[in-house]
Amino acid sequence: MAEIARRKGRAAQKELYSRLGGKPSTILLRHRDDRIDPHTKARYHACLARTVPNVVMPTAQDEAENPEAADVVYASCVNHLLEATRNRKRFSLVFNELVTYGMIRNLRGMKPLAITFAATGTLICAVRAMWDGQNHVYAPAAVAAIISASLFTVWIVRLNDQWMEEAAFDYARALLASCEKLPALFANDINPESPRA
Repeated sequence: MAEIARRKGRAAQKELYSRLGGKPSTILLRHRDDRIDPHTKARYHACLARTVPNVVMPTAQDEAENPEAADVVYASCVNHLLEATRNRKRFSLVFNELVTYGMIRNLRGMKPLAITFAATGTLICAVRAMWDGQNHVYAPAAVAAIISASLFTVWIVRLNDQWMEEAAFDYARALLASCEKLPALFANDINPESPRA
């Protein structure tokens, strides 16, 4: 079931990226996107230019003239960050946001199947609750029907594309913010006398 949820989640993620026009982390690095203020974004670009080998960050003009090429650079920077932030202790916020996003993504991917099960369970339990052979309500089945109906409502109302999108951008923001820690960490790794961050 975990593998099925993961595959369904990846399919939902692919749809999200297609609808947004790219990965949230790439989108946030674009000059033309205003989800991150320009001063913070300029710091991120400067940090990435210093820490990612052989990368020249696109200017706003470069991006306007060739947005596809700019996205390739941003994607390369994000790939570097993904590898550089694998230490869960040093980058606990990134890891926690990744776990949250992964859970929501997989739940969203399982939504059609979950709705089917919840609706079926509600119907079966409701029928059983109203018929016990003696014309009395069967309480355990009634409780089960209420629980199934509640789950059905949650899957319909709460587990939507907007929730998944918000979680994706929260994770992307945490990942990009980590770039400001990288120069100091790399310096500590190179200098054995420096304290670990």
